[in-house]
Amino acid sequence: MKNLFFILIPAAIILTGCRKENTVLDYQPVAEFIVAPDTGNTTTVFLFDASKALEPSLEDNPVFLRWDWDSDGVWDEVYSSGGIINHRFYQKGVHTVTLEAATLLGKKDSSQTVISITQGYSPPRSVFTVSPDSANIKTLFTFDGSASNDDEDSLQQLLFRWDFEGDEIWDTEYSSEPVIKYMYDENRVYPAVLEVKDPGGLTGRSIFIVNVTRFNDNINPVPEYECWPCTIEDTIRMDAGGSYIRGLPDAELFYSWDIFNDNIWESIDKTSPLFNYKIPIEGEHQIKLRVSDSEGLYMDSVFEVGIFPFNTPPVAVLVLGNPYGNPSTEFYMHAKHSWDRETRYLDRIIQWDLNDDGIFEEKYNNLYELSTEFDRPGKYPIALKVTDTQDKSSLAYDTILVVNGDRPTGILEDKRSPIPEYYGTVKIGDTWWTQNNARYVPPPPPNPSYPVDTYRGQADSVYKYGYLYPHAALKSQFNPCPDGWRIPSL
Repeated sequence: MKNLFFILIPAAIILTGCRKENTVLDYQPVAEFIVAPDTGNTTTVFLFDASKALEPSLEDNPVFLRWDWDSDGVWDEVYSSGGIINHRFYQKGVHTVTLEAATLLGKKDSSQTVISITQGYSPPRSVFTVSPDSANIKTLFTFDGSASNDDEDSLQQLLFRWDFEGDEIWDTEYSSEPVIKYMYDENRVYPAVLEVKDPGGLTGRSIFIVNVTRFNDNINPVPEYECWPCTIEDTIRMDAGGSYIRGLPDAELFYSWDIFNDNIWESIDKTSPLFNYKIPIEGEHQIKLRVSDSEGLYMDSVFEVGIFPFNTPPVAVLVLGNPYGNPSTEFYMHAKHSWDRETRYLDRIIQWDLNDDGIFEEKYNNLYELSTEFDRPGKYPIALKVTDTQDKSSLAYDTILVVNGDRPTGILEDKRSPIPEYYGTVKIGDTWWTQNNARYVPPPPPNPSYPVDTYRGQADSVYKYGYLYPHAALKSQFNPCPDGWRIPSL
């Protein structure tokens, strides 16, 4: 370590003793340049080359150039390090051009040359706008060529003619008026052309693309359809009756439908907003609605419809809240767990047969839950039928057992699940009992939970017997029993 220490110290002294001499070379610039061509007219673009004046430039003391095109003492170009520049003289006569070369340290030099300019004639520049540039066939477009210009002549000396369709057939004669209005009778894209002519007969042209449509922005198409989800078996009822024209609520409208958005219209300009169609191909399909007014202007709306391969029948799930009781028991049952892939909850048809006679009681139609009594002991087969909008249905069965006796019975509602669970109850002595195990499932981990099991591992036994609970459920905060109820003691 000592050797290393003594080696570093002298090195540091040597390095800190080095410095750079600050010297800048001064010199006298020379403002020399050449012009090509050496004469011309008012349309000539001259090239001024002062590259040689920049050759002595140094990094620390460069040369800069500036130009005075008419030597009036007012510099027309600011200092620049560029050696080549173009310039055009718009006025005829003799022009004296001055170049100044200057270094960063302040040394300067200047030189001049004289250029003779005769009168030249350049074609006018055609410039125009269209307002609006995109609109429908009922629009009066404004074409404005007043931005056109000429180097020698004023706007008032120029003449204008128009080819609105871009078909090389002039729609107007030459006129001194640069602004004109025009209405198209067909909807397409037009390359409109303006030709401007000056007094010397020179011309200039320009093109502006005009998009002419049949769109009416005030039309608001509103498509709706019935069936969700839809299948290849469904006839889809489409309705555009909510469409309207802003500001004209009573205007007559016409409706067209393009089912696959392929510009092949299945229904065109119908006065009825209703249209029925069966799409035989599964998948996502785009449907276009076109709403038109009495002048043939329109607005489109595109929406998607998903088509399933076929309509599945509903799944009927019958739940008996209390399958056992006596003639004084009010028996509760429901179909809330029934489901269907294609048909909404309220669109399903619910029917009940409470005495196994094959006749569904009309007074219970479309009730998802009901309560009833049976005045005599016996077995009462219960049938539930669920039907979807395509008349496909399924049945579920269970049996209520009514026995002799007069013990008090009731029904317990457990609201801990999204769809409440129901249990039959009976009073024996001074104690109320449920008729079967609870169907409560505790929340999953990380809660201090416990597993549940089913009778003989059969999942469909839950509605009849309930779940089987482990001993750990006794000590869990998630009691299998609803509030106010407990697990029996030994």
